[in-house]
Amino acid sequence: MKRVILCLASIFIMVSVVMAEERKLPFADGEMMIIKLGYNSQPTHTGKDQFALDFTQGNCDAWRQPILAVKGGVVEVRAKDCVPNPNQSDGCGGGYGNNVLVTTDDGHKNRYAHLDEVAVETGQRVKQGGLIGLLGNTGKVFGSGACPNHVGLHLHFVEYDASGNAFQPEPMSGYSGFTADEWYESDNQGNGPGFYA
Repeated sequence: MKRVILCLASIFIMVSVVMAEERKLPFADGEMMIIKLGYNSQPTHTGKDQFALDFTQGNCDAWRQPILAVKGGVVEVRAKDCVPNPNQSDGCGGGYGNNVLVTTDDGHKNRYAHLDEVAVETGQRVKQGGLIGLLGNTGKVFGSGACPNHVGLHLHFVEYDASGNAFQPEPMSGYSGFTADEWYESDNQGNGPGFYA
């Protein structure tokens, strides 16, 4: 009887931990990024990606910044061999360029798109704050002269429920009501020293 109670208590604690994991912004602690394209915005944040967020920094500062897991889960690499092709109708990775889906412990899927480099493999388990890849401009991206060497530089992040429907990924690092042209500071601690070195 004691073993059954201990087992049930352990399961309850594990479920509570999974359900309690708060989303963290997908970049390193102390870094600030601006949302350039928010919810329900043309041309790409419609339909299945209506609640996507595009994160970047000024000029070329975001180029190859570490992109970190918002929540822990299991990786599915969707594309990792795309090359930058800005202002084109590039179908590489389904338009997402180098991109990764992470099925989180609560059954949701988080997409990290337009990466310059993917740092994970399909089937790999990542913890919250684990390195997913490096921010880039692969796939279908558009932009002007803010970063002429890396036009369209940004992270496209979206969260889907278990049925594949996008929803507002809030709260994230304590923020709700994400707005385009606003800056947000991350508190994503990563999972140990050198976690994205």
